Amino acid sequence: MFSYGNNAPEPRRMNTPPLQPPAQGISDERREAVAERMSRELLEGRSPQQRQLAGSIFQRLREGAEVEDIDHLIKDIHKTGVDDFRRRSRAGY
Repeated sequence: MFSYGNNAPEPRRMNTPPLQPPAQGISDERREAVAERMSRELLEGRSPQQRQLAGSIFQRLREGAEVEDIDHLIKDIHKTGVDDFRRRSRAGY
């Protein structure tokens, strides 16, 4: 096995900024802005059932819920979206 010894080339470093530690808390204004944006994106072009689930997700986020708290709703809206897509595909939309 070949060894460079003390003449080993230095490892290449990527020009990326150092990782910043995550903020300890998200301000209420930031949380509300994210919840509002997410709600708009979820509600556009959705079936009535998807709109209802998206509204529930939005409401829970506005109340301060974490993603782990609404994981079941996220899974429900995903399943509903997939089911709706399949139904539309079979109908030729």
